Amino acid sequence: MSPKDGGRSTAEARRALILRHAVSAFAKSGYHATPVTDIADAAGISQAYVFRLFGSKLGLFTATLELCFERVEQALREGAEGSLGGSAAQVLEGMGDAYAALIADRDLLMLQVHAQSATDVPEIREAFRKGYASAVTLAHSLSGVPATRSSTSSPWA
Repeated sequence: MSPKDGGRSTAEARRALILRHAVSAFAKSGYHATPVTDIADAAGISQAYVFRLFGSKLGLFTATLELCFERVEQALREGAEGSLGGSAAQVLEGMGDAYAALIADRDLLMLQVHAQSATDVPEIREAFRKGYASAVTLAHSLSGVPATRSSTSSPWA
């Protein structure tokens, strides 16, 4: 399929494939200890092509973290949809259950833990802060619970 008829371009498909493998690799070893070659080998793609698509190991890690938070937000939306018509507490519980189901395989959870441990890198700190703040803002919006300054501020701001 071509991009014109709804399919992904080769670069888009490879980017998605690399990110899937990057989630697992970074979840196991974190940013500092994961060689890009491990991710490239797992995806069956050359390291040079990974760098062509992401620019650097840091670019790959931040893209992986962005994917993580996209998946978190999707789970929050699904959890809220499953609690439509319920109280704010029920919606929050539905979102919490959906998040718990999402991280049951542990890769996304461990990726978040490793990202937090690498917030000494400014780009990782900013990607984590942005993803965290977006997820918290979404949770407030979906639940109807008003946000307070402390609830929308990432500890990594």
